[in-house]
Amino acid sequence: MPAGDAKMLQNAEFPLSLSEYELGGEAGRGFSATVYKALCKPLGIEVAIKKFDLENREVNLDHLMSEATTMKGAKHPNILSVSCFRLV
Repeated sequence: MPAGDAKMLQNAEFPLSLSEYELGGEAGRGFSATVYKALCKPLGIEVAIKKFDLENREVNLDHLMSEATTMKGAKHPNILSVSCFRLV
């Protein structure tokens, strides 16, 4: 992705409502979460949505927020960048 596009995504306002995203297929699965491909309809870009299994796993919400904040600063070609995170 060109540097200008990455900067534009950092400043983009991602919608809060899940109805603004079109879920696609499963992209990956871990112990406490599943990652789905999705389309952010207002921005017209492909994104990944990570859905945590909060009902069947003991998950610490403070830990999730800390992980998301850390991942937002991660820059590596093999790691998806975090543009935003929401608890819904």
